[in-house]
Amino acid sequence: MNTSFTLSAPPVLRISASGATYSVRQSVPNAYTLTNTGDAADSYAISPAAPNGMFFDPSTGQLSGTPTSGQTATTYSITATNGAGTSSAVTFAITVGKIAQT
Repeated sequence: MNTSFTLSAPPVLRISASGATYSVRQSVPNAYTLTNTGDAADSYAISPAAPNGMFFDPSTGQLSGTPTSGQTATTYSITATNGAGTSSAVTFAITVGKIAQT
């Protein structure tokens, strides 16, 4: 009896930048680019929650939107998961500055 197994590995994430600064009400189409060099991810997670007005897509790992309030530099951890496990976290810092008064 021949039995074959397909072994899978957890995702291995890389991120295109370490952080960014945006302004309140500045549209952010994609805050960064994620690259997965491991097996495909089933889902992604971010911690802490995305800034007010921004959306984290758990199926792609992308963060986009329009920040609605200022925040000091906050570091977010992003992970990917599949049946074999969870990737090591990659981090991305976001600062949201207030709109300049005229």
